[in-house]
Amino acid sequence: MNPEKIKRYKKSDLGFLRKMNDQKHVRAPMENITDYIEGNRILPPGTPMPGPFSYDTTPYLVEPQNDLSPATLVNHVSVMKGVQIGATTSLVENTVGFYIGECPAEVLLISATNDLLKEWMEIRAEPLLDSLSLRKLIFAQSGNTKSRKTGDTATKKQYPGGQLDLASARAAPKLRMKSKRVVLLDEVDGAPAELTTGEGSFVSVAEGRTVAFGHRAKICLLSTPSTYEKSIIWIYYQEGDQRHYFMPCPHCDKEMTFLWEYFRADVVDGYCREVWVECPHCEKKIFNHHKTQMLPAGKWKPTAKSVNKFRRSYYMPAFLSPVGMLDWMTIYERYLKAQDDNMAMASWTNLYCGLPFKELGIRPKVDNVIELKGGYKSREVPSGVLFLTMFVDVQRGSKKDKANPPRLEMEVCGHGAGYRTWSIDYIVVKGEIDDAYSGAWDKLNQLAVEGKFRYARNDGFEFGLDVVLLDSGDGVYMHTVYEFSGRWDNTFPSKGFRDLGRQAPEKGDQLGRDNARKYRVSKMTEGVMLHEISTNFYKRMLYRNLGIKRIPGALQKPCFCDFPRDYSKRYFEMLTAEELREDGSFHAGGRRNEAMDCRVGNMCAADVFLDAMVADFRLHYQKEGLDKWEVQNQIRTPFVLEYLAQLTARVGVVDAHAADVDRKELMD
Repeated sequence: MNPEKIKRYKKSDLGFLRKMNDQKHVRAPMENITDYIEGNRILPPGTPMPGPFSYDTTPYLVEPQNDLSPATLVNHVSVMKGVQIGATTSLVENTVGFYIGECPAEVLLISATNDLLKEWMEIRAEPLLDSLSLRKLIFAQSGNTKSRKTGDTATKKQYPGGQLDLASARAAPKLRMKSKRVVLLDEVDGAPAELTTGEGSFVSVAEGRTVAFGHRAKICLLSTPSTYEKSIIWIYYQEGDQRHYFMPCPHCDKEMTFLWEYFRADVVDGYCREVWVECPHCEKKIFNHHKTQMLPAGKWKPTAKSVNKFRRSYYMPAFLSPVGMLDWMTIYERYLKAQDDNMAMASWTNLYCGLPFKELGIRPKVDNVIELKGGYKSREVPSGVLFLTMFVDVQRGSKKDKANPPRLEMEVCGHGAGYRTWSIDYIVVKGEIDDAYSGAWDKLNQLAVEGKFRYARNDGFEFGLDVVLLDSGDGVYMHTVYEFSGRWDNTFPSKGFRDLGRQAPEKGDQLGRDNARKYRVSKMTEGVMLHEISTNFYKRMLYRNLGIKRIPGALQKPCFCDFPRDYSKRYFEMLTAEELREDGSFHAGGRRNEAMDCRVGNMCAADVFLDAMVADFRLHYQKEGLDKWEVQNQIRTPFVLEYLAQLTARVGVVDAHAADVDRKELMD
């Protein structure tokens, strides 16, 4: 500018304003946050990698970082992470720096607690401003000379074009402040899910501050998760597209990602001598140092469909930590130390796997259940059994796991008065399960042809199967199950549901707020009656019954469960595989649970049989001219069990269903 013009400008306010206008920042902001940071930020001594900031060491942070740039259409990013991966440094600190120094905007940063917020201000915010030379921009944006505002406080930083506000998730007033274009929520799982003021989720309240900016808004949540039941970041991660970082194997070049199930170790006397990841493709060893070449070649890929196309979510376990920071040997050693401590294992799962921890629930002790074994062998029918049922569990298996082939697993159960049960037989039939006339299904049918499903009592009385339920599973082999069920009498497909809500005009079986059903019969096609099972109802009943102890030399209590003396411990481990949580849900936690599924199916099959018998008797006596209300009151399950007791007591009768018992005698 001409010196003479400057002199003239200084003589008036107008001249001063013209000078400032001539010197204004007219360059458009950089499109990517990463470009701005790598050319400006210097990490101070005391940080893991001091010096000029570079994404070369953490290339997996480039994409989620640039999602928060103003040029992208992505407006919601959720990061479920482990420790020591640099996510907070990048996605929180660098984003704040960009929206102060390069693209000024209104920013709200929320930390879980007041202590974490104070720590962030002292340890992260102040060094960030200095490293990006932004200190000169922080001053009160007020023309009032009498104002006491400094523009630079512990929870507020004012700068030309915007303001950074910092708040705790517990501070409702701060969350109700003016509209914000950028909202960053750090360690959301460390905060209470609901505000104490009754306004609901603090995340939802914070997100509401961005409404005025529409798709220009940027929201980022990141946290190490807590538990499945309480984790906030887990919920938001599932709502996104659940991206995993895939890298080429250094041996076979096929894409893979670091999951705990791929980790292996050479452990001697409790100490690790070597830790590696086994490639799921070539099964060769990948060591920690291989990350130097793998991380830069990686790329993020979605593994699910997001609730909308502008929302992304990322999974970043500590296994991604670059060489020179957290190594796999340390992670595995801490895993070994946490083995016998539930709280330690929860912390390890959260911090290193970056996954929510499944809280341990209630499970019957295997040794206690084994003590319920009786004095009979499998395939024998003890005294007290009145009828038999069978449930067939359909298992697809795994092509990669030879110990888990496609198969049918089934249990035959005996049922008696007082809802006492006896396990009679447990059978596994291996073979393909996609054709109702071959493979495992053909073998199953052959067992029936050979009479393997007829069981004798010690006095020669023989029992057949009164009801058989087949598991139609996840629907892959549904039509195969439907087709096979038509080959046998009294055989029906079934499908398990966590709970079955009552449908009008149904009456509920279970007392409580929802008055739910324990099972329901639905007509699918001509001749196919699908039995829907409320699995949680029967699982709770099973665990309650397994707690009933045996009384030596006496008639066992109602609902007592009896087992053959030759059953293996493996059977009882499967029977008690699932944990009952506080919320009433059941979780197997990766344990085999086929025996439990079979027992649940048999308990439902017993109800199906008894209910059908009650309905038949009521119809019979109504046709005989008995009063409807008398029939309803007298013909119940105890009546049917008494009838079956008389039926099965007649020694020498080969077929229980061919026996002719005078029903009127029972009524009298």
